[in-house]
Amino acid sequence: MADFLPVKALSEERVFNDDLLINPGDLRYAQDQFPEIFPVLDHAELRDAFVKYEQIANKAHLWVHWLGLLAVIFATIALLSAATEPLWARTRWADTITIAFEFCGLFAAVLTGGSLWVGPWRKRWLESRFMTERLRQWHFQLLVRKGNEIEGLLGQPSPAAVDKFKNERKKWFDNFLHEYEGKLGSRMDSLASDPDFSSDWLHKPTSFTDDGVFNDVVDVYSRLRFNHQYDYSTYKLSASTDRPFWLFLKWPLLRQESAIRTAVSFCFVTALLCSVAVIMNRYFAFRPSLNPSLGSATLAIAIIAISLRTIQEGLGITKDIERYRDYRGKVRRLLLCFEEATDQHKKLRLMEEMELAGVDELRGFLRAHGEATFIL
Repeated sequence: MADFLPVKALSEERVFNDDLLINPGDLRYAQDQFPEIFPVLDHAELRDAFVKYEQIANKAHLWVHWLGLLAVIFATIALLSAATEPLWARTRWADTITIAFEFCGLFAAVLTGGSLWVGPWRKRWLESRFMTERLRQWHFQLLVRKGNEIEGLLGQPSPAAVDKFKNERKKWFDNFLHEYEGKLGSRMDSLASDPDFSSDWLHKPTSFTDDGVFNDVVDVYSRLRFNHQYDYSTYKLSASTDRPFWLFLKWPLLRQESAIRTAVSFCFVTALLCSVAVIMNRYFAFRPSLNPSLGSATLAIAIIAISLRTIQEGLGITKDIERYRDYRGKVRRLLLCFEEATDQHKKLRLMEEMELAGVDELRGFLRAHGEATFIL
């Protein structure tokens, strides 16, 4: 496999979006590594638009997850009130406890069932994430689909050729923004649901005729697209983390799934043991007064287990794992074929398949998280 981007700093934090030259040092690195094609990679307007939507998506994503978790927590508390009622119904605080539990149930219903809070934030998150990925696809599809224009820039490099290319690219980009901004909802729904795949491509194709220019594009595409996407999907499927429990939402997907599955298994085993204890206590009459407590404990533990599974579904963990596994497999297969290919047309076809795989991955993301709910 070709060498990938160098490590920028000895840090535990994952570096994202360096394929678009977003981070400090990315521009200098790209200029040093790809001096001939650097004017094609350096697109300040696209980076500015990406950063804007990235910030919106990250903020909305955080709100969706925290509001969803709160909804499950409050709904769980409300259900636990019914399960544990025999333990507190005759206490002097019974009325206060009942009112508090009812408010928890009401708050959970407002958060999820009414879609008053989670709904708008989810819509903002999905639309903004959709836009960031379409911007990324626009950037790399340009390398694949605008061969003639790239050759015009690199064939006879000069300040005038650079200015001409940038002016043309500005027109393409302005047209893209005009077609998407203010219409993200309909564009997103069309990509996720419309069987017409003509919208997958964001550029009209022109052909490569210069082998030297095409080889420059191949080098850039291999390192910034193929390798980057494979590395990212591998990172998303990492099974280890050193983050503490209170940063659970930042854990890798497999680690999240493993933690929830372990907790759910523990709850169901404990609930089963409680049920056995109820049966044994009733049959042998060890301590009849414990029967209500054991019954309440069984129901309470089962409710907690169901709540954990609801969190897993609401976060879309299982579907995300499946999607990233499929995507990593596709990227790996295409990358191996790409590295073995010697024919220009075959390489170009594999690059096009890579772009279509990226669009399919985005389509799967929109469908999975558009259907995910935190309803207990």
